[in-house]
Amino acid sequence: PNKQTALKLAGRRDEAASAVGAANTLVYDEDEELWTAYNTDWEGFLAPLEQFSLEGRDAVVIGAGGAARAVVYALIRSGMNVLIANRSPERAEKLADDFGCDACCFDDLRTAAAKKPPFLIVQTSSAGMSPDTDVEAVPGLPLAGVEIVYDIIYTPEKTKFLSRAEQAGCRIINGYPMLRAQAERQFELFTGCKASS
Repeated sequence: PNKQTALKLAGRRDEAASAVGAANTLVYDEDEELWTAYNTDWEGFLAPLEQFSLEGRDAVVIGAGGAARAVVYALIRSGMNVLIANRSPERAEKLADDFGCDACCFDDLRTAAAKKPPFLIVQTSSAGMSPDTDVEAVPGLPLAGVEIVYDIIYTPEKTKFLSRAEQAGCRIINGYPMLRAQAERQFELFTGCKASS
């Protein structure tokens, strides 16, 4: 909840923190006597997708909050065609405008996914998080079984959305690899050393 404030307090920002508008890591430079703001969420998000070729492929991002900003930044940097869907279309459109991609409402997403399944679907909202584990952000979203479905929630380990995606034959990824990878990047920024696996 303090990522935007942390960004404002820093004397310097890395490209990702500036683009995302939030910092999850502050590192103090004793020589220059200033704090540098970093955002490692986007790198953490991409870590479990390294095995896939993303460039030129279609991705859907569900949600338009702070987490979605880091995800959209990562996907755009990876060369994907990004569609943002949110319960409030206005928020989706604002985020899409910031990153030069497309936006839609949930009803339009259901129609689009039924016609042409995207390569990747990323769920960034709190829907499905404990204690509301029986909730899906987009109930009835069509899944063809060819998609990679990535839910950045890690508690529970398998959300209702991920369970449904797995039953449909999709590859699934939960939020734990992202959490771990972004923390490893933070460790490197703090210490100058790579985290041991």
